[in-house]
Amino acid sequence: MDLAEIRKYLSVGSARSVCIDCREHPNYAGYVREIRVIADTEILFEINVAGYDEGGLSIKMTYRDTDEMVHSLEGYLGKGISQWENFSKTGRYPAVETTEDEFQKATRRLKLDLVAGEVLLPFNAISTEMGSGYWKNVAQGNAT
Repeated sequence: MDLAEIRKYLSVGSARSVCIDCREHPNYAGYVREIRVIADTEILFEINVAGYDEGGLSIKMTYRDTDEMVHSLEGYLGKGISQWENFSKTGRYPAVETTEDEFQKATRRLKLDLVAGEVLLPFNAISTEMGSGYWKNVAQGNAT
């Protein structure tokens, strides 16, 4: 992948975004982490229950410029932009198998990490914004 491909999806893709990461979250069994570039300087970082594409934790992150965004994502993903996969193009989705007990433990851990500010996010965003709803209430300590 490269910036030209990302910009193509931003300008003419049906979703006006490109998913560059879609994998089972390494810290939360039964959850899938997706990172979607939604503008030249913005990403959407999501953690959803496997098999669902909405209703999970969603954080919009804004960067000073495109270079800073790419640098941050390269560091977070541990690979350069040329090695990123275009999941919007391939449609690949991880096969996730977890027990109910593992999933419940992961859900508790995700909630605790969110309240403590310990959910690992890409770095150097100049702003982060979590939509209203359940997960924002959890982050604020107002939901169980």
